[in-house]
Amino acid sequence: MKKIVITFICLAFFSQYSMAHDLDRLLKKAAQAENVESVKIGGLLLWMGKMIETTNDIPDSTKNINKIEVYDLSDCKADVKQEISREINNLKSDRNYETLIQVREKGKNVKILTKRKKDSIKELLILVSDNDEPVIVRLQGNIKQKDLTALVNKYGK
Repeated sequence: MKKIVITFICLAFFSQYSMAHDLDRLLKKAAQAENVESVKIGGLLLWMGKMIETTNDIPDSTKNINKIEVYDLSDCKADVKQEISREINNLKSDRNYETLIQVREKGKNVKILTKRKKDSIKELLILVSDNDEPVIVRLQGNIKQKDLTALVNKYGK
């Protein structure tokens, strides 16, 4: 009986590690792909942007974002795009990342994964799987669930 319990504990640990490892590998592969267009905004630039009040359309929830990364693979080779798209399609939820929403339509697959700590979202990943234009967007910060709900209600229509 002890062997069975230990086996299940090991399986649970390794499956949790596997998702985080797969996601890290996917992000690293996307960042290092030839002809990838990547934009990373963090720290000082986001802080300066938070200080400028240019419009009331910017929700308060965006003030809790500390880092933004965007990887556009539309100019990469076809085999790289297909591999990234395949890896996005094969990602599954685990204890670290929860699938917030997944939409499949006409060969495109959009997944939004969240990494939570208590009632706030620490990381939001938007993964778009398309053989022509795969895109990965990663937001890191301290986003409250109510702020995300407000954004969805405002812009989701």
